[in-house]
Amino acid sequence: MTILASSVAFIDMTIVNLALPVMQADLGATFQSMQWVVEAYILLLTAFMLTGGGLADRYGRRRILCVGALLFLAASVAAGLSANATELIVARALQGLGGALLAPASLAIVSSSFPPRERGRAVGLWAAFSGVSTALAPPLGGVLIEMWSWRAVFFINVPILATVLLFAPWRLPESVRCKAGSGAATLDWVGALVACAALGALTLALLRCGQWGIFDPVVIGSAGAAIILLCIFVFVEKRAAAPMVPLEIFAARAFLGLNIMTLVLFTAVGAVMFFLPMTLLQSLQYTPIEAGAALIPSMLVMFAVSPAMGRFSDRYGPRLPLIIGPCISALAYVVFAATASPSYLNGILLPVLLMGLGFGTWVTPLTSSVMTAAGEANAGIASGINNAVARLAQLLAIAVLGLLASVVFNAALDAYLVQTNVSADLVALLADERAKLGGMIAPDGVPHDQMNAIQWAVRTAMRDAFSAVCYVAACLCVCASLIGNWSVAGIRTRVSVSK
Repeated sequence: MTILASSVAFIDMTIVNLALPVMQADLGATFQSMQWVVEAYILLLTAFMLTGGGLADRYGRRRILCVGALLFLAASVAAGLSANATELIVARALQGLGGALLAPASLAIVSSSFPPRERGRAVGLWAAFSGVSTALAPPLGGVLIEMWSWRAVFFINVPILATVLLFAPWRLPESVRCKAGSGAATLDWVGALVACAALGALTLALLRCGQWGIFDPVVIGSAGAAIILLCIFVFVEKRAAAPMVPLEIFAARAFLGLNIMTLVLFTAVGAVMFFLPMTLLQSLQYTPIEAGAALIPSMLVMFAVSPAMGRFSDRYGPRLPLIIGPCISALAYVVFAATASPSYLNGILLPVLLMGLGFGTWVTPLTSSVMTAAGEANAGIASGINNAVARLAQLLAIAVLGLLASVVFNAALDAYLVQTNVSADLVALLADERAKLGGMIAPDGVPHDQMNAIQWAVRTAMRDAFSAVCYVAACLCVCASLIGNWSVAGIRTRVSVSK
């Protein structure tokens, strides 16, 4: 039940990413609107994940999991019925709120149900099956999109969550950290709202910067508001009776370092996984089914490796997988940047396999180490913090590396249009379409040779943008490996003591 419940929060990341190019074409939306479809979900998920962890600790982890499942189900139906990009973005925000309750409650139930010496294996199985459900999402989404509609990627959540709501009340154990009397009055709603406003302002500044430039008044105002709100958030948390982010928990070197590692790694993963489906569909001309199936080998490798890495971490400590795993991920992204091509065997398969191997190597030791560093009594809040950090990383990845991709795409497109002798008048007509990036469409009535030249230029520029994102992601993974080596000493000591 915990796997089913948490899987929808992760499935909606990969399956929606695959559907973005189809949504964009169907709704006539810009690239920035598609960024908001993802960012609205991540924004609410990140801002309220910590409150979700606190609610789980105070009111019961099973109870909060069920509330989150109900909200996520309703939002999924609304997303599937959306008539335009604005309605879809609002529904995605509500999905994020539901996911903020689901994810930390799910992992906290797993963590609190096993003793420390068995927690790595249990978390490993949770991560493996959650990872498998996440990895199954693209091929399933590809089939649903091609055979029915992009709307089906939201409706698929309905039977999953209905099953959770039917069986969770009597199949899952209830656990609480705080007594019932310490409930709502001690929850840090002010901190959650300030965090949401701060992250929203930051996201708006980063996304608008890609379209209007750094000196746009809205960009400057949003960035300034984000800085002020973040300072207010720290002030609020220091004085809150029960802060959503208890700052003293970061005094432990291991917990602080491993959360920084989480931020860096998931920034890399989030950026690549956002742009990979777009590149496959818009640049390399894969069908949705082909694009979804392309990631299956990664799923298989991750499923095989994750539980083994959990057992290895329990027995020998997490140092080695936390150092080697990110380096494998870095290698995967470098290979992707260098070889991405329409040929699956020559250009896609190897980096996909390396992605699964890298992720499977580091994700379980990282997750179990964070929980161990926080202690069993803080399982809910530690899960919330770590999940929030991972989602914050994806928020930044799509906004910051989306800006990088836009810059690279436009520069490459200009060069390719000149190279293919597309007329200056036609280039001017394409100005408004640039906001769609790889979804650009040439105006009607363009001569056949010019149309082919434009299509080639757009596809090649999109591939160049993806390569730039991959190279930056590889550098981030190497940095994460170094951070893991610095952080792991405290965890190694705690693991040995627990045994």
